[in-house]
Formats: sequence, structure tokens, C-alpha cells
Amino acid sequence: MYQIALKKKKLIEKELQNLKQQLDPLPEGNLICTSNGKYDKWYDGRCYIPKSEKNYAEKLALRKLLEAKIDDLSREKEALEAYLKKHQHGKSKEEIILSRNGVRRLLVDQWTQKDEYVDYWSKKAYPKNQRYPEHLKCKTITGDYVRSKSEAIIYNQLIRHKIPFRYECRLQLGNQYWYPDFTILHPMTKELIYWEHFGLMDKDAYRKNALHKLNVYAENGIIEHVNLITTCETENHPLDSARVENEIKFHFEN
Repeated sequence: MYQIALKKKKLIEKELQNLKQQLDPLPEGNLICTSNGKYDKWYDGRCYIPKSEKNYAEKLALRKLLEAKIDDLSREKEALEAYLKKHQHGKSKEEIILSRNGVRRLLVDQWTQKDEYVDYWSKKAYPKNQRYPEHLKCKTITGDYVRSKSEAIIYNQLIRHKIPFRYECRLQLGNQYWYPDFTILHPMTKELIYWEHFGLMDKDAYRKNALHKLNVYAENGIIEHVNLITTCETENHPLDSARVENEIKFHFEN
């Protein structure tokens, strides 16, 4: 996980540099948008922007978006740096062995089939989410039900790849209970990894709740791209099996 975090930090730094380069030529100003029925009005924080200056408003909108992305990535970078600082020792001897692809491939079938702890963890009963059972409408390949088609895709792919997991297992953070979509036991390292799927990211209220959840997770050491996998979708960009399979291969099989 240390190397994954280090790799992600480098990718974020590269993306931040790219975003800042895009930001430089854009005009200064804070765009404020208001709507009156089907019409939009734009303000730059000082005065009204006429329709004839739409290009100026578009540039301010782009600045607003880029600044938000820079802020999001900067906070994610800080979280990764905190994790890396805490794990300065880098890889353990076990991780060094498992990082060698040839050895790892030889061990996958043997270890996942014979490891008693993985078997025990997979079969042990756990506290599940009891809220809104009527929303469990999507059937998986094991005959269990989940709350969405996308969760069924993730569930089925984890089963096919023989990755041990629990669906909506209770997790206590502070004095609150949370129910991550999937709690996964890494079959090789035995680390717990969480997977959250955010399915309505084009809805304002849902998106705010998702960001709040990610903040709570990060405050408790559950950090995206370290021990938290996230997938997102909107109405126009649904999740597909290929995306899920790529995530599984990246985190558990490479």
C-alpha cells in the first residue's frame, strides 16, 4: 500500500501542475450565477456580465472549476503525505516478496485457497446494515441482494476474482456507525480495504453527502487510493464491468 500511495502522490503532483498551467491565462474573478426561470445571469463578484461577454463568463466558470479541482487534489495530497510520513519505513519484508510479480502469481492460488484466516474471515458472521431492507432489489450471482445494479457488478466481479469481502459491514468511526459498500480483506497482505460506490454524483445533495463521507473516512485513516477504493457514476456515465475489473486487478492482482 505504501508504494500505491507514493505512486498516487506523484500522479496528483503532476495533475496539479497541469491544472495550474491551465489556470494561469484565465482572468481573475469570482463567478456568481443566478437563475430566473430558464434564464441565467452572471456576475463577476462586482457587476453584471452582459450576454455579449459570455466568453468572459465561460473563462470565469472554468477558473472556478479548476480552483475547486486544485483544492480537492491538494487535500488528497496532504492526506497521502500524512500516510507516507507515518509509514516511512516503506515496505515490510512480506510486502517486498509479494511485490515480485512472479512470486506473487505463484502464491495467489495456493495462498487464497489454503489460508485459514481468509477462510475464517470470509465465513464469520458480521453486523450488517439493517436500514431500508426494501431497497435490496438487485440480485447477485450468489443469490444475495444489493441496492443497485452497479453494486451488483462490483459484488459479482469480486466473487469471480475470489476476493474475500463483506457487503455493508458495520464500521465504527468515533461514536458513529458507518456501512461501507464493501469491506475487503486483501487475500495477500490481509489488510482491510474499503470500496465505496457513489452512484448519483450528478445530484447536489448526494454529492455533498459523498464528500462528507470521504472527509470522515480520511480523518479516520481511511484514505482514497491507499485503503479506500471509490467508483462514481452519473446518469449519463454509468459504471461498467471493465472499470470494476481494472480496479480489482490494480489493487489485488498486479
